[in-house]
Amino acid sequence: MAEFDFLKRPPATVEALWQAVVDLLPQLGRRVIKDKTIGTTETAIAHGLGYAPKMAIPTPHASAYVWRTKAPDSKWCYFAASSACACDIEIVP
Repeated sequence: MAEFDFLKRPPATVEALWQAVVDLLPQLGRRVIKDKTIGTTETAIAHGLGYAPKMAIPTPHASAYVWRTKAPDSKWCYFAASSACACDIEIVP
């Protein structure tokens, strides 16, 4: 059966497999915090990691500008918006 021809080929090299794992690892710890309201003054959102994440990426649900007001710490991410809006926030550990 042609659809199972891949089983007859030798497995990928160790280097290729390792590269696939390395490429996947940053995706594993990501989480998305859904529907958090960001106000026009500094708003703290708990991220739940226990340490400061590398990035926190807000995606507003409305046409508003959302920006980071200061660097995330071990408990909170800090944002403000041009007008109050709901956001999804992707946390990259």
